[in-house]
Amino acid sequence: MEEAYMSRLAGMASEIQKTVSKELDASVWICVGKAVSGPAAFVGLVEEIRKKICLRHLYGENAVVDLRELAGREDQLMIRSGGDRRLSNALYTADEKNMAEEKERLFESFGGRPMKELEQEALAVILSVGERGTTT
Repeated sequence: MEEAYMSRLAGMASEIQKTVSKELDASVWICVGKAVSGPAAFVGLVEEIRKKICLRHLYGENAVVDLRELAGREDQLMIRSGGDRRLSNALYTADEKNMAEEKERLFESFGGRPMKELEQEALAVILSVGERGTTT
């Protein structure tokens, strides 16, 4: 029953995205949260989605992000992106001196780390830069 519901929900979301793109020349990012019941749980879910709206920078335009599939892995990524604030600030303001220093620091931290960690670090940098661009 839930799978049929989710399939119809995904179809409806896709139609909304197409319509908004065509009629308003805009994109719509959609976040699917876990099933909850009751007003308090719903408010909590809305707050969680508000905190995680930054994930749209990793998925592109008209993305559908399903928090149930991420199963909490995004939390660590969001924490990690906070450490890249100096780099994202330098990139955003085109501060060449600090940009070079932060880039060098980042590349030095790559040495000997497993590929999965490097992938997470790259995603964290993208997330940090994306958020920096939307907070001004």
